[in-house]
Parts: sequence; C-alpha cells; structure tokens
Amino acid sequence: MGFLFSKKEPAKRARTATAIKLVSVETALTEANLEDNDAWLRHLSQPNRPLKRAGLSVKEEYEQWLVARVSVRQATAPPSDSQANSSPLDSPESQSKP
Repeated sequence: MGFLFSKKEPAKRARTATAIKLVSVETALTEANLEDNDAWLRHLSQPNRPLKRAGLSVKEEYEQWLVARVSVRQATAPPSDSQANSSPLDSPESQSKP
C-alpha cells in the first residue's frame, strides 16, 4: 500500500508533439486516396468513434476526419525539394546549344 501514497512525484512526460497546420476541407478532399477511403470505412465500423458528436452528419464527420488525416500526413511527409527531385538533364545549362 505504500506505493499508492508515496510522496514521489510522477515522472512528467515531455511533449514531443509538433504543431500541425490544418488543411482546408477542399485540399483534404482533393488529396484523398483509396487508402483514406479504406481507413474511413474501418473508422465507421468502430462502435465508439472519437469524433462522433450529436447532430453531426456523416459528411461533416468525414470532412473533419479527413482534414485531420491529411494534415498529419503532410506534417510527417519529408520535405519535397524541387531541386533535389529534378534531373540534371532538365536544367537549361545542360541542354546543348546549336
């Protein structure tokens, strides 16, 4: 019983979550893919969905869920450098002049 009433303070967890910028509904809808659809169907099959709220339509719940999903995906995606992905053959300096 001593451990229940010990005077030690519980270890504080360091928050490592980064701020996630939410995307617009339109952006989320254009970036939705088949994986998102499958994940949404799995989400709907759960008996106690975390986003479920009285008066919220399935469409509104889907939009909220998709915005959160796409926002997290964009926040965790590696940065895309147009320079890093371009081929050296695409640069104007590499093209031969007549």
